[in-house]
Order: sequence, then structure tokens, then C-alpha cells
Amino acid sequence: RGSGDEWMDHKFWTQGTNDLWLFAYGHGIAATGVASASPARSQFDIRPTMEYALGLRPRDSMWGSIMTELFAH
Repeated sequence: RGSGDEWMDHKFWTQGTNDLWLFAYGHGIAATGVASASPARSQFDIRPTMEYALGLRPRDSMWGSIMTELFAH
């Protein structure tokens, strides 16, 4: 996340740290190539998505929502 010379830092003032990416691969993951989420996603969507992918029931909606666009239907 981030850009420029400090792209590896996790400081809130580093330019671009609000931009994240996620690589998803495996059984049940749709082979769509590079995709841009719309509406925008946040890091809070990762936990319920991983719980769903592992066959678990996502714990609480305050943690975000399942990124259903990743999965083959």
C-alpha cells in the first residue's frame, strides 16, 4: 500500500496508504483478472470474506461485508 519512496511504511501520513490491493486465488475464486471493486471496499471487508471462503459464518457485520465479487457462482 502507499506510493513513492515510503510505500512500505504503514504510517497514516504516507501518500497512498488508503489504497489497498488483494490477491485472491484458489478453488471457488472467480478467474476475472485485475478488477476494481465498485462500490469501494475497505480492509474491514477482508475478515468476513476470509471467514466465508473458509466455510465459516462471518461474525459481525461491523467488520465489513463479504466481497462476493471474488467468488465464482
